[in-house]
Amino acid sequence: MDEAFDLLDDLDEEELQKLNAELQNNDRLNAPNEKRREDDKERMFQKRDMVSKLDEMFIKKKAEATPISKPQSTGKVWKSTSLNADNKSINKVDASTVKLKNVPTNTLGNTNVKMEKKEYLDKEDEDLLNDLTEEELIQLAAENDIHGLVSQDQYQSVLSGEKPVVGGFHANQPIKGTEKRIMKSVSGEDLELDSVILMHCLRNDEDDLFSICINNVPLEINILKAIFDSLATSLKIKHLMLAAAGLNDDKVEPLLQALKTNTCLETLNLESNDLTSTFIEKLCRILENHPSIRELKCSHQKHGLGSKGEEALARLLNKNNKMLKVSYHFTVPSCRSAADRFQIKNQELQRQKRSQSEKFYNLSEEVKKRDEHPQRWMIPVQAENNSGIKAQLKEQMKNMKPVATNKLN
Repeated sequence: MDEAFDLLDDLDEEELQKLNAELQNNDRLNAPNEKRREDDKERMFQKRDMVSKLDEMFIKKKAEATPISKPQSTGKVWKSTSLNADNKSINKVDASTVKLKNVPTNTLGNTNVKMEKKEYLDKEDEDLLNDLTEEELIQLAAENDIHGLVSQDQYQSVLSGEKPVVGGFHANQPIKGTEKRIMKSVSGEDLELDSVILMHCLRNDEDDLFSICINNVPLEINILKAIFDSLATSLKIKHLMLAAAGLNDDKVEPLLQALKTNTCLETLNLESNDLTSTFIEKLCRILENHPSIRELKCSHQKHGLGSKGEEALARLLNKNNKMLKVSYHFTVPSCRSAADRFQIKNQELQRQKRSQSEKFYNLSEEVKKRDEHPQRWMIPVQAENNSGIKAQLKEQMKNMKPVATNKLN
C-alpha cells in the first residue's frame, strides 16, 4: 500500500489527468465534495419522467387485472321476478348474470371506493345494474362474497334460496338494533317476581341462589343493588340471568364493581335490554381476567353495539380462553370471523382436556342444571276473578229489550 502511495506522489499533474481519464466515472480521484455533487446530479430525475413511469405502471396493472369469478353457493338461489301492471311476469332478472370486470379485489369490501363505470363495467352490464332492485343488488353482493355490503342474515338467506331482507344495504344508514326477543320461562307460564322471597335468600346467602333467573320483569333499583351486592361476595351465585329486565347503563353500573371481586360466576345473560357499546366495552375488559366466566349473552339490545362493542366481544374471546360462548348477532364481518375463530379455539382446549381425562367444563350439562334449577321467587301470575262482573253483565242482558227497527219499503 505504501508503494502505491509513493508511485502516486511521483506522478505529475498531466499524468494524474491521464490516469483519471482511464478510470470509470464512479472511481475518479476527485475531492470528496466534488464526488458528492456528481453523485447527487446522477440521482436527480425530472417530474415528467416520474409521471411517465407511473402511467406505464398503471397501464401494466390494468392489463394484468382479471375478471372476478363467481363463487359457487350451496342451495337454490333466490331470483326476483318483475311484474307489469297486469301482474303478469314479463321479465326474469337473474342478478348472477352481472359480472364485475377488472375490479381490484382489495376494493370490493370498501364501500367508500367510487367505481368508475366507464373503466370497470361494460355498457350492457351498466344498464342491467341500473335496472336492478335493492333485493337483486343484495343477492349480487352476497354471491360475490362482498361482505362489507350485506349483513349475515342477508348473506345466509341468499345462499339458502330465501328472499333477502331489504334494509341496511347502504353504508350511510344508521346501525339498528335487532328485534327485541321475549324471554320465556322454562315452564311456559307467565311469572312475576316475589321480591320478599328474593331479598330473604340474598340476605341469608342460601343455596337457592345457584341460578338467579328474572326475565321479562322490570326490576327496581333497590332489587338490582341487592343482587349485585350479593354477587360481589357470595360463592353461591353461578348463573345470573336478567333478560328483558329494563336495564340500561346507569342501572347496571354497580355490576361492574361486583364482577371485579366475584370469582364464581359462570354465565351472564343481559339480553333484550337497553345497553350500549360503552358499557359492553367496560364489561368485556373486566371479564377478560375473570377466573370462572364461561358464557355471556348480550343480544337484542335496543340499539346496536356497533363496531366498538363487537370488537370488544371478539377481544374477550381471544384474551380469556375460559370463555366458551358469546351470544350476539355480529354485523361486522371481521368481528364475526374473529369471534368464531377464538370461540372454536377455546372449545377445542376443553375437548383436549376431556380426551386426556383431565378436568374440563361441560357447558351443555351446566346449562341443563341451570335451566332445571327452581326459582322460588318467581310465582305464576294469578288470573283475576271476573265472575262477579260476568254475572252482572248477564243479568243486565236479561233486562234489555230489543229495539224495533223500521222495515224499508
